[in-house]
Amino acid sequence: MPAAVVGAVALTLAASGAAIASAATPPPVHKGNAVGLKQVGPIDESNGFPLWYRDTNAVRLELCLNPNDANCVMGDIPDPTRPVSFPDNFPDEAFRSSADSSIDAGGGEKALLVTAVEAAFASSDGLPAKGQQISFGRIRIRASGLVDGADYKVTHPYGVDTIQAEAGAVKGVNVTQDIGSLTPDGVFDQTLGSRPAPFLSWTTGAPAGYLGDLTVEHAVTGSPYNTNFFRIEGPAGSFTGSTQPCSDPALGDSPTATDDCIQSNQFLVQGKKATWAGVQVTKAYYANSGTRHLMDLFAFSEPGQTLMVTGTGVSQTKMREDAGSNGRYFARVYADGAPPADLAVTNTTDAPDSVDHVDSSMFGDRVHITGASYDNATVG
Repeated sequence: MPAAVVGAVALTLAASGAAIASAATPPPVHKGNAVGLKQVGPIDESNGFPLWYRDTNAVRLELCLNPNDANCVMGDIPDPTRPVSFPDNFPDEAFRSSADSSIDAGGGEKALLVTAVEAAFASSDGLPAKGQQISFGRIRIRASGLVDGADYKVTHPYGVDTIQAEAGAVKGVNVTQDIGSLTPDGVFDQTLGSRPAPFLSWTTGAPAGYLGDLTVEHAVTGSPYNTNFFRIEGPAGSFTGSTQPCSDPALGDSPTATDDCIQSNQFLVQGKKATWAGVQVTKAYYANSGTRHLMDLFAFSEPGQTLMVTGTGVSQTKMREDAGSNGRYFARVYADGAPPADLAVTNTTDAPDSVDHVDSSMFGDRVHITGASYDNATVG
């Protein structure tokens, strides 16, 4: 398992803005880069965030954005009586996944684990704003009432962290690790290098379409290390009076003490399975072609989707899927003049349809694409 030694009070790990903007898409972080988050989906043009993230278990999760959904949690919106809309009535944070656990640490103290894949904003006030969307995976560990300066071994579903307890009034740890797309660039792929994946889910009985009910504690599955629990081990006397000691006295620093280790196998889980594949136009090219004007459009979605190009003066055209491209599509269409203002690509496989409108500024611009393989000589 990955391990780290960090000092307490507060720690945030993140790549610099420049590195995020130019870095290659990271692989999954667990088990030799084979397990974790795998893919980010198309951008939802209604709010600027990806429609989904997929883990290596092929589970796709969307943002929970319905304040009336009992299985979702999100930040406050200005007017809960109105539908969510971006940016005027949108939460300052929302979640694709969360799995939290708490333990009675004794003496009225608590230990807390937070694991989540989140959406938020990099604006100066943290409030929703166009062009300020960010995403990240979070691991947060908090515990108080510990032994000053002592090392504590924390085992959780996504690895093992060794943390030194801070001396002073707090006498504990307060560590947050945020890794992801923390500089707004509209790409969101750096979040794939974060730790909280594969997504945790209830072992049995989760509500249909969800990973769990966030109001009910439950056992979970999904840890790449089969450590589907939250455990803290340290010196004897660290957790005197806890009602949740570890069952094995050998755990913790002392081979016989029972107040040097606490553990919980129960989590509060959120995760809404994505129901849309979506569509995103990734590149557009415009050129003269005799007396007409051609437009080459490239788009991204799930494999096997039906994507249709429409617009004033443009013949409705089905996009071609590049075999083996993992959801890359292409179409060439013609118009009598400049690209129409209502040019769009619609995924008619989705129910209801998902749409990405093609802004005229895209034509000829450089954008973040992972590749496409089409020969202009063979399409027309």
